[in-house]
Amino acid sequence: AYFAKHGDESDVKVIYCRRCRTDPRSFRPYDLVTVHEKERGDEFFMISAKGIVHVCPGQQAEHTSLGDWMHQAMTFTVLQSMSCFKNFLAGRALGRWRQATSHQAYIAIRARLARHLFLAKPQFVKVQSGIHSALGALGDTKVLHLDPGSRLHFELQTFAAQQKELQAASSFDSRIDSARSLVD
Repeated sequence: AYFAKHGDESDVKVIYCRRCRTDPRSFRPYDLVTVHEKERGDEFFMISAKGIVHVCPGQQAEHTSLGDWMHQAMTFTVLQSMSCFKNFLAGRALGRWRQATSHQAYIAIRARLARHLFLAKPQFVKVQSGIHSALGALGDTKVLHLDPGSRLHFELQTFAAQQKELQAASSFDSRIDSARSLVD
């Protein structure tokens, strides 16, 4: 504001500044504090009538005109006054807390189920999968043969003979025995 008011006719040609030390939770990059040249530190700003030069060790110095700096500072202030940007960090922290709490609840429920759920016990998994496959094979076994292309009425002896052949061909009894042996 000093150089915007006095311009090139000022006796002071350069003002040294550094960032204002504020609360780490509030980010204010455009707040600067004037310092003596000897107190400027490693990172500092030089303000002149032509603009602002940001000097940072290990990086190339960056020049911004006074008009652009004032415009950026005003835009930053306006954006930071909006509730979306003002509460962004708190909202993000709350969201992460909520997510972590939900995940911890999920882990606790999963652990409780693993302790008490019979099917989740590691020693029963192999037997359980064997029983499941045996029952699946048992479900695929044909126990009754009805041919939709044939006539709907059967003589009892013919039907009984067909079913005996089907039972002999299918390994229904052996599949039941294998399922029982898994359970025992």
